[in-house]
Amino acid sequence: MTVIESLPYALFCMAVVFAALIALCLIIKVFSFLFGRMSGEETNSGTTPQAAIKAAPQTVSTNQVSGTSSGQLTLKGVDEPTAAIIMAVISEDLGMPLEQLSFKSIKLVK
Repeated sequence: MTVIESLPYALFCMAVVFAALIALCLIIKVFSFLFGRMSGEETNSGTTPQAAIKAAPQTVSTNQVSGTSSGQLTLKGVDEPTAAIIMAVISEDLGMPLEQLSFKSIKLVK
């Protein structure tokens, strides 16, 4: 069999593979949509209301975290442990001690 004779077989096999990949992609999208709707219904009827996430801003004194820091930190929709992690990551990324950084507020962005 020459290359020209085998070309239609190769193209047919490639078409079958691409059709299978497209079908798999569609199946994944359908399942993702269905499971997303089911989990969305569960979170709306759960015990944790969305109002708790959009809580009033909390003001935390940074003196409690470190003895050498000063000022106020306003948390909007973020709890204290999460804010501490965010501040530690920024401090590590910048290579500066946490005492040299001044955070005004941390806000949850969706």
